[in-house]
Amino acid sequence: MPYIYTQQFYYINSAYKLNEIIQQYQHIIKQDPVARCMIGFVAAQLIRDPTFSLPVESIEDWLKSREPIKDTDNVTSENNSDLNTLMDILKGICYESPSEEPCENEMNTDKITAYHEPSAQTTNKLCRYTSRSPYDFRISQE
Repeated sequence: MPYIYTQQFYYINSAYKLNEIIQQYQHIIKQDPVARCMIGFVAAQLIRDPTFSLPVESIEDWLKSREPIKDTDNVTSENNSDLNTLMDILKGICYESPSEEPCENEMNTDKITAYHEPSAQTTNKLCRYTSRSPYDFRISQE
């Protein structure tokens, strides 16, 4: 039987629980923009940081407290596809076999490569707001 690191097992278990919550409260998440944002931010944090402590009970309690909107005209297919995409990503985390090599998915690799390629118009200067006093804001470029 293969040994699974506790941290990786916790990460997979958290992704699985979040996916179950999304499936269970899908009708609320589709209709409530605040719920969509909250689930999106939690999922993004979980995907970025495997050590993220997922507050499953508080998320579920909060979703239970949300009232579904009676008007279903606001539900669009775009929201449904976004939710399905998020659930697919979480399922991918749950059912990935632990390995040293990164996954090779042609479609996702193209998107990531295209995102990280610097364009010719990109500059390395950063604009930062600096303040000498509470009411004096200046922009400095580095």
